[in-house]
Amino acid sequence: MNCRYLIVLLSLWVLAACQTPPKSDPVFSDAEVQKMVSLMEQGELEGRAITAKQIKAVLMGTNVRGISRFGERIGFSLSKEGEKMFKLSAIFYDENGEVIRQDEGYWWTAGDKKLCGKLKTYDRYRPHCFIVGWDGNGHFLTNIREEQVFWFQVARPDGGSVKSKDATAEKTDADPAQFSYNLGSFVGYSEVCAQFQGNGAGNKLILALKQKFKNDPGFARGYDRFDDYTGSDTIIGLTECDRVKEALEKYYAAIS
Repeated sequence: MNCRYLIVLLSLWVLAACQTPPKSDPVFSDAEVQKMVSLMEQGELEGRAITAKQIKAVLMGTNVRGISRFGERIGFSLSKEGEKMFKLSAIFYDENGEVIRQDEGYWWTAGDKKLCGKLKTYDRYRPHCFIVGWDGNGHFLTNIREEQVFWFQVARPDGGSVKSKDATAEKTDADPAQFSYNLGSFVGYSEVCAQFQGNGAGNKLILALKQKFKNDPGFARGYDRFDDYTGSDTIIGLTECDRVKEALEKYYAAIS
């Protein structure tokens, strides 16, 4: 298998490695909306809260779609643009995925575990902060009154659309910095897999790649995405361990 095809594999799989990716653009049915509203009203969503560092690792640069406590279908785009506060776009849509209205504002993290945001039209830029939980199928937000107010899934982990393998290969071949970032993310994710599930890539392979890319800032940024996970007591949702391990092994074999 040649390196060009391996780059395509890494690009297609990389940011999905944090959690199980949902379908590309989830459009929730009325029945799904009613179910999630009922669960949130009763406070029955259960899951592990993630840290502010994990929030950035999982959500920065992504698009999400979900259901509010009031039955609204809402999509958010959490941009990487900014420093302490990042650009945020909101889209309200119907059961067919048609846009009803849009809004814009900013998002940021606060303290150890909070995701905060404010929108121009909604509540006139008043900031709201939430704890982010992971329930095995998606994430949910809990406000300061301990009300569960929004459940969502990551729609497009890279913040864009991958139309075909050829288009992805063309993009990544022209952007080696993105590839090294993706590779660093894979190495970091695989180490978490090894720690919590015992099915990460071998130590020899991991050490070799870390040594080879030790001076690459893109690799370091990707690797650091999972730094905070290694200090946790347990991690759920590690569904891509085998595929990440396979991709790393094939890439390592190709360059050795």
